[in-house]
Amino acid sequence: MPTSLELEMQGQIRGQAEQLQKAFLNSLGWKGVRKLEQFATVNAARAWAKSVRAEAPQKSGALAKTVRGRRSRYTRPGAVVGPTVGKKHAWWARFVIRGTKPHTIPTVTASNLFSNTRFIQHPGVQGDPFVDRAIAKNYNVGADAFGATIVMLMTDEAKRAKVLGMEIEYANRTAAQWQGGGESREWISHWSDPNFVGPLTTTQSYFRSRTAGGSDKIRAIAASSRNARLRQDAKVFGIKPNMSNLRVG
Repeated sequence: MPTSLELEMQGQIRGQAEQLQKAFLNSLGWKGVRKLEQFATVNAARAWAKSVRAEAPQKSGALAKTVRGRRSRYTRPGAVVGPTVGKKHAWWARFVIRGTKPHTIPTVTASNLFSNTRFIQHPGVQGDPFVDRAIAKNYNVGADAFGATIVMLMTDEAKRAKVLGMEIEYANRTAAQWQGGGESREWISHWSDPNFVGPLTTTQSYFRSRTAGGSDKIRAIAASSRNARLRQDAKVFGIKPNMSNLRVG
């Protein structure tokens, strides 16, 4: 049992996504349609995150605070909702959700320092699949958020253009200017968040994690190639985002 739930477009949600495809596939191509679907899917995950936090164990509240709705690392379009695990986050979430089998815990105290009984027999704990339970109880919350986002993308040309140009604005380092902007709706509150940006290519990932000894010339070639691709995307999508910092060649 995973600690987070991978969301899939099924049933009513799949039907709404197909409407989006029919409306824009010819003009935007699959790449543009996938960007719109990704945005709607992450919005659904963020809407469900509130329900998951409410269903999480509340003894200390620490686990609930780590619940996020975010982009999937494996599927496009796709999103994940649940605790953020890792050394800096809720590393213990898997034990709460999956439970544990009976096991021994090594322990050394002053009383057993020279004894053979340096272990405690733990009986194990039953798992609490609160993520699955929250989604089952509040399915319509995410479905409604997905549907509302699809309607917005189909009817509001300006906002649709912003979603399509999001990766370009993010690369141009002007995406942060979208935050706030006088808008009260939640859909515009995370424009500079990489959850909404397409996955990096292998080359981009390499240079993001490179050491200081990398070749400036190779980095410049990789950046120029990406900028050229982003400019081509803008032309295909028929949008005019801020590209002042995207130098090519």
